[in-house]
Amino acid sequence: SNFQTTELGLRYEELRAGSGPPPQRGQSVLLQYTLSIGGFPGEDEWVKIDGSKGFMKPPGGYGCYAGVGDRGIMGAPIVGLDLMLMDMQAGSARRVVIPPSLAFGERGIGGITGSKIPPNSPLYMEIELLELGDEPVMDPAQEEFLRVNPLPVDRRVVPAQAAAVEAPAPVAAAPEAASAPVSSEGAEAEPL
Repeated sequence: SNFQTTELGLRYEELRAGSGPPPQRGQSVLLQYTLSIGGFPGEDEWVKIDGSKGFMKPPGGYGCYAGVGDRGIMGAPIVGLDLMLMDMQAGSARRVVIPPSLAFGERGIGGITGSKIPPNSPLYMEIELLELGDEPVMDPAQEEFLRVNPLPVDRRVVPAQAAAVEAPAPVAAAPEAASAPVSSEGAEAEPL
């Protein structure tokens, strides 16, 4: 598998790249998802908790607002989902492992669907970001909410196997520029 890990411990695998910009915080998005514990669908220990497809679910996908702690899934915000949505593009699909610290932590949750997520459980999500809605238009109270409830900063980390990839071969210098080599700091380096 080709999972990448972020500084905050989100693990994700890009199944399909999307295009265009990622959503802005507060922008409406339409997605399909499956939420499980114990693994991804089809793995031995997986247990489905929720999803956007099935009985009494909207046929076109699940609509929510990116990056604002939407409470529609499980009745409580999932910070890891917010962070992942804010990094995706329309048309992209990912498998994501959300650590307990970015989900329901030590308390777990009973859930509005009757499913229970035990304390300290990582969440497994398959997410497809179908489309972005119009850019958000917010009133002062909504802008204040976003200001006082920032998302944690989570930078992408290079996956371990990508660090071993060789750098491209240097381009040969033109003959007139073939004097002494220059180091990365811009000072002349010792001739070889």
